[in-house]
Amino acid sequence: MKKFKNFVLLLLIFVLLLGFVMPLASAQWYQDDSTWYYTQLNGNNAIGWQNINNTWYYFHSNGAMATGWIQDGSTWYYMRSSGAMATGWVQDGSTWYYMHSSGAMATGWIQDGSTWYYMHSSGEMAIGKININGNWHEFNTSGAWIGPTSQPPQLAIGTVLLDKDGVKILYNGINVSSWSTEINIIIENNSDRSIMVQTREESINKYMISASISSTVTVGNKANTSIRFSNDALEKSGITEINEVELYFLIINPDTYGTIFTSDNITLQVSTPKPLPPVIGTVLFDQNNIRITYINMTQDRWDTNLNIVIENNSDRSIMVQTRDESVNGYMIYTSISPTITAGKRVATGIRFSNDTLEKNGITIINEVDIRFLIINPNTYGTIFSTDIIKIKP
Repeated sequence: MKKFKNFVLLLLIFVLLLGFVMPLASAQWYQDDSTWYYTQLNGNNAIGWQNINNTWYYFHSNGAMATGWIQDGSTWYYMRSSGAMATGWVQDGSTWYYMHSSGAMATGWIQDGSTWYYMHSSGEMAIGKININGNWHEFNTSGAWIGPTSQPPQLAIGTVLLDKDGVKILYNGINVSSWSTEINIIIENNSDRSIMVQTREESINKYMISASISSTVTVGNKANTSIRFSNDALEKSGITEINEVELYFLIINPDTYGTIFTSDNITLQVSTPKPLPPVIGTVLFDQNNIRITYINMTQDRWDTNLNIVIENNSDRSIMVQTRDESVNGYMIYTSISPTITAGKRVATGIRFSNDTLEKNGITIINEVDIRFLIINPNTYGTIFSTDIIKIKP
């Protein structure tokens, strides 16, 4: 009995000593799926700005570490993929930005060393000829200011867009209606056969937006027609003014629908080019020069859409599809298959049928699991596939 009491006493002393030498609770990082969090000494997840080991991080209200662009008040910041706040020059896709030592995105004139640069109100570094407060300035391709310059010429009515094999297409202005924005053109067919004219790989201000045109012109005649873009599609892409249009003209045999020829890439510089604003949202994927950003969720009578922007900063065209889609743990098919040429963006949606959601008892979407498949649009071969990505609207 005495030995047992001594054993208990020794055990209590050991436990007390162990309590003294055991380390105190400490703040630490942890990862949940692909998202990082930081636990503070009080056991709660950090939120807002946090200085950790002399590096600034930002944590959303749910504790998730921020990456990419964030807005705090009226000021924009860029958080690197590590979560660290960026300072100095930042390349986002093919666009350069400058972040002050405070992390705030720079706008207006800045001086780096002995070189002057101009950052648009969107933060994008200016290149080429830019009108600043009524005066034209020129910047080289690295953004360095060259000096004052003259106004660049604008696209004039009657400008020849295509002149090949007896087919001529001329620019004839822009019309805007309640439903669509139209690039007016005149097609002259001086060839020896009837033709049909369509367009391919259309983009406005670097956003891929499908157009509607399919005009047939018989031998020796002209057609006054238009390339029509939906205003709804422009709005979804955040386009309020057309600055630049890029496309290919496809000349077709209207009897066989065979291709007669395809034009080179044609650029219509309708007005002074303006910088692309940064895409604001939750970055779902950012590798191999492909970025996919979740913007928001919208719903209409028929569908629920997870709106995303896909940026292709690679050197080749890609097609993006989805696989293994599930909503709240239920497998639900969706259809998405946009093609994005090199250096372009597309605003699109991952669409789920409301009827299908209802059949699965889903009234509120809490979580979507999805995998993106990046495809070569010419061969339909897989370039790469992402891991499963979680979207929490």
